[in-house]
Amino acid sequence: MYSFLKTGHTGAIIKKSGFFTVFLFICTPAFSEPLEKLALRLQHGLADYPNIKIAVLEFPYINGRQSDGPAVVQERLTTLFAKNKKITLIERNLLQKVAGELKLQISGAMDETSTRKMGKLLGAEAVLTGTLNDVSDKEVEVNARVLIVQTAKIVSAEKMTFKKTWKDTPSPRNTALPNAAALISRLDKSEKHAFKTVNFKSGKIQRTYFKDKTVIAVEIIGKNGALLKRTGKLPDGFYAEYYGDGTLKAEKTLIKSKEYGPLKTYFPGGMLQNEAYYTAGKLDGSVKIYNENGKPLFEQDFKNGIPDGYLKEYDVNGSVKSETFYKAGHIAAAPVESAAAKNITVKSIKLARGSEFSFYEERTYLCKILLGNGLSILSQAGACPGGIARAYSKEGKLEKEFVFIDNGLSALKIFNEDGTVTAEKNYAADN
Repeated sequence: MYSFLKTGHTGAIIKKSGFFTVFLFICTPAFSEPLEKLALRLQHGLADYPNIKIAVLEFPYINGRQSDGPAVVQERLTTLFAKNKKITLIERNLLQKVAGELKLQISGAMDETSTRKMGKLLGAEAVLTGTLNDVSDKEVEVNARVLIVQTAKIVSAEKMTFKKTWKDTPSPRNTALPNAAALISRLDKSEKHAFKTVNFKSGKIQRTYFKDKTVIAVEIIGKNGALLKRTGKLPDGFYAEYYGDGTLKAEKTLIKSKEYGPLKTYFPGGMLQNEAYYTAGKLDGSVKIYNENGKPLFEQDFKNGIPDGYLKEYDVNGSVKSETFYKAGHIAAAPVESAAAKNITVKSIKLARGSEFSFYEERTYLCKILLGNGLSILSQAGACPGGIARAYSKEGKLEKEFVFIDNGLSALKIFNEDGTVTAEKNYAADN
């Protein structure tokens, strides 16, 4: 679809406005003119910053859903900003490189700390960020702002609605996967196998699987982690890898040739090196990395293979040195554990089909959640505020930790008496 300023004309209008030279083309895509206006308004806030270097990030949907829209808007605004010769744009390949080094997604939904950190590493003096929100099936609202990296000052902010030029594939219905713990509990405990890993200089990995001393399967993994080839068959069961002296190096569980439950690796001395949690071959819980002294180095939460939750990096003493929150693969504002959230109490009732949890602030009812025996959400009523609620035993020991985002249950952790996590469950966002 196209819009025309004047039917039958094919020229161009050139308008000079002090700091900027604006090109308005007669025949343009339907969303071009609104975005051109948006770009101009945003650039007016940079009038006091000549020759500024700026990074244009993706504009994610506020509900975190996947779409071509964030990249389309980013590319269009990048092109429009590039027309202003008094602005220097950060190249997209550099954006991707720095984002990879930070283990981040190139997302506009960034908090102040993350924005400044990324901006400094990019050498950017300003960052253009924003979000998208559909107001109808055919129209989208974009909220954009330009932030100065050094001061975190927002120098311009604009909102505009325009017609979408992309078609979004309807989100697949959320079909709950069987709980990993339940599937693992059904396995034959005697189904134990071994495997050996060989790392090649090319970055590829070869894994050879054994039953007793007989090779039963071989896998070739690409340097990006994707399975390139598999020969043989991997029976459901427990798999372990050993060092040359026979000490445990790694352990995991495979069901239908995919990882389920915890995957752990160990240092030669037996100390835990890495631990991750999987569902159907995808990261689904916390990934933790430790040093040889048992101190944490890195931790990140995943949901269905996508970063969702906290990314934490630790110093040599095991203290958190940086923390970033993700929602559906994009950096987002972290849920605030307010004073009210700390006063939330949890009451539980054991039922035949699961457990019912009721949440109260002081003595005021907030919400109720019914979880099945596999920890899936069977029903949910009421609205709990964003934050964290914890359930304790009669002895005062932490048993469960509930994380709420957007009035719904986002994650659940279950703890042993010694405080270690025995199970984790991340719940897909209700789009």
